[in-house]
Amino acid sequence: MTQTTPGKPRIRVRAGRAEAAGRAPEDAPQAGARTYRAARPDRLAPFLMADHAPASVLARDLPGLIAHSREAARNNDYVRGYLGMVARQVVGPRGIALQSQVTFRDGAAPDALARGVIERGWAQWGAWGEPTLCGRLSWRDVQALAIKAVASEGNFLARIVTSRAMGRFGFRLQVLSIDHLDIGMNASALRGGGYIRNGVECDASDRAVAYHMFPAPRGDAEATHRRGARERIPAANVIHLFLPEEPLQTIGRPWLHTALRRLNMIEKFEEAALAAARYGASKMVFFKRPDDDAPTPAADGGDQSPIEEVAAGETGVLPPGWDIAPFDPNYPSAELAPFVAHMLRGATVGMRTSYASATGDLSQANFASLRAGLSEERDEWRALHAWFSAAFHGRVFNRWLDAALVNEALAPLRLESLERYRPAVWRARGWQSITPREEATTAETLLRNKLAAPSDLAAERGQDFEELVSRYAADMRTLAAAGLHLPTAVEADAAAPLETDAPPSAG
Repeated sequence: MTQTTPGKPRIRVRAGRAEAAGRAPEDAPQAGARTYRAARPDRLAPFLMADHAPASVLARDLPGLIAHSREAARNNDYVRGYLGMVARQVVGPRGIALQSQVTFRDGAAPDALARGVIERGWAQWGAWGEPTLCGRLSWRDVQALAIKAVASEGNFLARIVTSRAMGRFGFRLQVLSIDHLDIGMNASALRGGGYIRNGVECDASDRAVAYHMFPAPRGDAEATHRRGARERIPAANVIHLFLPEEPLQTIGRPWLHTALRRLNMIEKFEEAALAAARYGASKMVFFKRPDDDAPTPAADGGDQSPIEEVAAGETGVLPPGWDIAPFDPNYPSAELAPFVAHMLRGATVGMRTSYASATGDLSQANFASLRAGLSEERDEWRALHAWFSAAFHGRVFNRWLDAALVNEALAPLRLESLERYRPAVWRARGWQSITPREEATTAETLLRNKLAAPSDLAAERGQDFEELVSRYAADMRTLAAAGLHLPTAVEADAAAPLETDAPPSAG
């Protein structure tokens, strides 16, 4: 649209901007050049053009992100529920289990003796009171604390302590808070080309080499007497968990960082709605008169006040000059629930979970949408299983195995064969199908057609196949000793032909 006024330049008006005709803005490209419209902010799509490295932005904003996330975890029901769901889905009710993969030296056959010794020793170390210095946690508790800390604060820290005084295995963890780390400590030029960012010291190749920590967490008034000069702890003795999302990232950020503002606004909106609903539920009546300054005399010459209280079925007569001004707010309105649901859908996308799982609202779900949503969500949990097992369990297990063999806690295993004992896999929890009959039929078909092994199906359910076979054999022996027989389904015959859709022959 072009507007023309005599004696004045023509003005070309476009959505979100106005510019003189024939005069290009200073930062505009040459006429006819192809550009990316998303590369420049405008009124309809504003964004900052500042060129800051992601690591620098995170280093500056991390304290505020952590404080906001902690406040939400303390007071926001959706955040509290989300953190509990993360612990349930990633760690599971029994934790992520170790399955040793030790073989004999030729690698041809599994070493059942070594596997059993290692797995039993790991289970004994993980019992309540054993794995941590404080003596108040089990290994499953540590796993749950770790994944919840990473989700809510972006980071989990633990210090490795090894000595013969650390129990039978000579190995324990000191669970720390992000407040132990001096996240305000930064240095850009250390000797050798290294640097410090948020208390994490890295060498010239960006590998963490040390952590600068306080003996007691910041803000802990009861531990002020233990707070002293920060300590430089070698990275080899620190377990630092965070989910990397950017190159050169040395510290994590809360997983809720994009959802926090939405969740905060929802909470404040609900508080305002609650206040309005309380007023709406309180039906009040106000009295008014034409002239508020002039008193209204009563018939007997005294002042007569309007009715101040009413009772059921009571009627009355207003004094002369008084009128009724009813106060009847219409709240809560029908728009409250759709608005909150709309905001929560956006927040749950940032939380990388489904709306139904995060809110428990299944009013709009059907079988097809629920099944599709669960499939996507479980893929996300499986990805977190893989990361968590490699970053946390694998490293703790290797250090525990070193200490246990040094302290001769895994007899008859010997330190000389340490590297042979390291292979292991981690079995995370599995999920029951929402269509168990269909899943059972599919599993039977896969086994019959040799498209899956029994161990594959056990792994999908989060079970150790060797342990499953051992328990099954023990149960069969118990039943046989009692003269009982357990009916079983038709087992896949190794010599059975592949199933086809061809009809059976007439013969």
